[in-house]
Amino acid sequence: MWRSERDRHLRLIVDKLSTKTANRALPTLPQLNEQHLRQSEELRYILNSRLKTRGLDGKIVVKTDVSIPDIARAVMAFGVLFRHDRLALGADTGSLPEPQNRFDDMSDEELVEELKRVRARNIIQ
Repeated sequence: MWRSERDRHLRLIVDKLSTKTANRALPTLPQLNEQHLRQSEELRYILNSRLKTRGLDGKIVVKTDVSIPDIARAVMAFGVLFRHDRLALGADTGSLPEPQNRFDDMSDEELVEELKRVRARNIIQ
């Protein structure tokens, strides 16, 4: 008898604490999400400015000093930012594949070969 009463009392306390915690957290979540989206935008700007420039014709082009590993890492970073933005906006991320950076362990030569393979596959299809 006393165990069931103790368990009921503990559930009551946990419910009250959960409600109080949620009530405190709910007003700050939109601010945190907005802050996150602003920071993501800044990170995208930084990534883009390190990777791209305007050519003589005014078109945006990849900088000539950007290496293939840098591009692979940037693609990974953009994917992670996209996933986090969706979370901040309350969108589902279940359909998105988990970010995997299979390029980290590749040498520059292997990355160049991978890029050639992908380009060849895209031309054929």
